[in-house]
Amino acid sequence: MMTINEALAPLGNGFRNLYRTSDKYSAADMAKLLSGLEIHNFLDDGQSYDGKPNVDGYYQKVLTGIDVNKWNQFLLGESVIFSFDAEWSGFNRSNSNQGRLGFEFQTTAEDGTVHYNGSWIYLTTSSSKQYSATKFVIYDKPIKSIDYGSIFKQINTDATVKITNVKMYIDPLGGVAPLGLFNPDLSMWSHFNIQLISQNGYQVAVLPPDASQLQTIPSWKQNKSYRWTFEAKAEHSGDTIHTEAWGGRGYIDIPLTTDWKEYSASGTISPSYQNLYFWNASTNGNIYLRNIKIYEA
Repeated sequence: MMTINEALAPLGNGFRNLYRTSDKYSAADMAKLLSGLEIHNFLDDGQSYDGKPNVDGYYQKVLTGIDVNKWNQFLLGESVIFSFDAEWSGFNRSNSNQGRLGFEFQTTAEDGTVHYNGSWIYLTTSSSKQYSATKFVIYDKPIKSIDYGSIFKQINTDATVKITNVKMYIDPLGGVAPLGLFNPDLSMWSHFNIQLISQNGYQVAVLPPDASQLQTIPSWKQNKSYRWTFEAKAEHSGDTIHTEAWGGRGYIDIPLTTDWKEYSASGTISPSYQNLYFWNASTNGNIYLRNIKIYEA
């Protein structure tokens, strides 16, 4: 006799295929999805990019369909998924480019803060195809401008690229997404003396044994508690990674193994500064960091 779990498995697989995620859905999750099944793409349908330069010679294409009014009316504080399909060939790794394909919006809020939302694939093979989906909780204060919103080709210019199915839509499961960061673009962080590499579909920060700091200012709220998770490993078992929010909030030193494992920290954010830090607290060898996520505690 088939068990309930076996009976629900095809339905769960169907939802994972529909939303292009690897999430595990409970029966309650699937009931919620079925009760209000609707995905509205806030971008114009059918947008694609062939990887060729625009009239100004830049390898990018402007996205259409979203403006300041729609952003402020529908997206503030919402969990939003940014997704696309990409296919490429002829990629060559080089320090002269960021080795990535994707799309991104830069917005400036009325309070003057600047925010980045989008989705990126960091290439590790010369030719392949891949789907990318990144979840953000959109900053909950009104914006005054969308400074740019474009599809980008940031690899060697002679590579062949095709990007299709570009979408941004509200997560039908609501607040399950991390707040503001989900495997973020670390090149946008302060990372002096820290190498960023592509590995198995992830962007990896190589933290040297000299306390160089990887830091950013996430879109989180003052005096509110958050939990952040990340994956890390060390060249030498027992070496320690340090993470904290500004002012020692959530301060923790974590001994690592030589295998990738997920770790977490939590803290209440300072009313003065909202910086988040990571650094190598050992002196033996490099530490590798990837897949950072932030959640409301």
